[in-house]
Amino acid sequence: MITFKRIIKIFTPYGLIVLYRYIKRKIIYQKNPMGYSNVSSELSINEDSESIESSLFQDGYFEEKGIRIFKNFPNWQKQYKSLSSEWEIAFLLGLISDYKFANGEKTKNVLEIGVYNGVTSLYLLKTGLHYFSKFELYGIDIGEKEFFGGAVLQETNLEEQKHYHLYRGHTSFDIEKVIPNTIKIDLVFIDAAHSHPYPLFDLIHVIPFLNDDSICLLHDVVSYMRPNAWGESFIFLGWESKKYHTVQIEYVDKNKPVFRRTSLGCIKISKNKKRLYDNIRKIAQIPFRASPWKFGNDNLGITIEMIENLKQFMLKYYNSDFSLEIYKILKLNLEDYKRKWILYCHETNFYNYLFENILSQNKVIAELQQSINYMSKKPESLQKEINAEAIVGLSVFDSHDKKYDEELKYWIGRYNAENHSFENGFYKKIMLGMAQELDDSFLKNKIVVDFGCGPRGSLAWTQAPKLRIGVDVLIDRYFDCFGKEMYDNYLYIKSTEKYIPIPSEFADVVYTMNSMDHTNNFEVILNELFRILKPGGELIGSFNMNEPATPCEPQSLTYELLRELLFPKLKIQHKLTAFNGAKLKPPRGTYDCFFDQSMSQPSETDLSILWFRGKKK
Repeated sequence: MITFKRIIKIFTPYGLIVLYRYIKRKIIYQKNPMGYSNVSSELSINEDSESIESSLFQDGYFEEKGIRIFKNFPNWQKQYKSLSSEWEIAFLLGLISDYKFANGEKTKNVLEIGVYNGVTSLYLLKTGLHYFSKFELYGIDIGEKEFFGGAVLQETNLEEQKHYHLYRGHTSFDIEKVIPNTIKIDLVFIDAAHSHPYPLFDLIHVIPFLNDDSICLLHDVVSYMRPNAWGESFIFLGWESKKYHTVQIEYVDKNKPVFRRTSLGCIKISKNKKRLYDNIRKIAQIPFRASPWKFGNDNLGITIEMIENLKQFMLKYYNSDFSLEIYKILKLNLEDYKRKWILYCHETNFYNYLFENILSQNKVIAELQQSINYMSKKPESLQKEINAEAIVGLSVFDSHDKKYDEELKYWIGRYNAENHSFENGFYKKIMLGMAQELDDSFLKNKIVVDFGCGPRGSLAWTQAPKLRIGVDVLIDRYFDCFGKEMYDNYLYIKSTEKYIPIPSEFADVVYTMNSMDHTNNFEVILNELFRILKPGGELIGSFNMNEPATPCEPQSLTYELLRELLFPKLKIQHKLTAFNGAKLKPPRGTYDCFFDQSMSQPSETDLSILWFRGKKK
């Protein structure tokens, strides 16, 4: 029951605050059509002294709006390999389509500093013009090549391009040449140089060209994309005003959205000049840090001339005392940086080294997990056949097929003849010859598969790949017989002649060396090799041609067969043929004829060996 005393208490200062917060929660709940709860405590949104309201946006609201728009477009984000995630782009599209400024208007003028390949620009332009015919998008990038902003020019028509104003070879220092003095920017997206103080320079330059109610978006906040690439993070975390850290939405079920932070932060530029200047001053006082992308004397690229130019710009648009104060702070930071640049560079280089190694290992682990997950989803009947779990040589599968027994007998004979070991040094010369390469640099950081690898360790000669995979039908039996001699520094996978338990479009390079004639169905296994090969990936092969079929080698490979099933799927880089040295009299090494320039060339019907290299179409 409400008593008179309780009514009186409501009108005390404390009571009014409690009442305000209660009403505010009710209003937010009613305004939020998604029914999201506010998780600002996790996302750490600071309060602006100009307003008791702390959150610039309701968590997930504009992301949900924007993701619907994003999915109506072709997937340019994947096609052009955008550095912005789909949820980051979705938030931008949600703002363009649905956000209203204090004057009731939607976004009309957008500036993007750092456009890279233009994928984000493309989404912004298409969405902006859909909602407002006079939408204008301005882009600045220091890159001068056609790559920068190229996606926009590839995917838009001439009428749309009239609304896109791209300035290549420019930075925010050129903003007076880029933005007409007749307009004000509603939204700016900063995604250029990330090392401190570059993003701060961008922000200082753009503020005078913003509307009073503008929004500034900062990419790569608190994501630590590279050591010391933290300029935007310094601004976002240090900004004492209304701000918002965008989210990716995942659904446990329809009524329980889970929010995960993205790399995109959003801040409001304060109308209160004291608050604005305090924010800029605080960020400016952070010491400069070396760039993780380049190392050398004074590698940061900041010069006293740049700071002088910034001072002149600020004297034109900011309070003179404040401008001179910022100039002095930056000048002292530059002097400190130059004194300590050896420390900063090596510190950054070391952290970057650790970061790259962790990144590489995480990627390998993720790819292996993807492979395991992929294989575990195969139908039970097929799983029994292919034993998809047979990774790293472990398999319960045991074949007593006569052909496999004969092949194993051959390898046991070689093992005994080579004093209970396997020589594999010769693979380097042959496999480089097949590829027509002088060294293994073409395999650097790639996933390389050798189908029909045998037990010798055919890829042991190269350390360049990110991941080496040997695939063979007899992997389990090789480990039973030669486990201690098997090269142990790459992945072995057991396959069948019908299925290779590797995810589709997984490998960058697939080798196959004198193995395809051992298969029962050439077309089936060839299709498997192309399935696991990435688009544009390379198939490098050595085929024994025109040999009569035998129990161990049931395929007789002919050029007619290759023209029908293989060559149409490849953009051939080279084809080389030579006589099979083992078939000559007197016999020579099987592949010696490829390295003997005096040897004549075989015809298509001769017993010969074909070396080829081609890219998957």
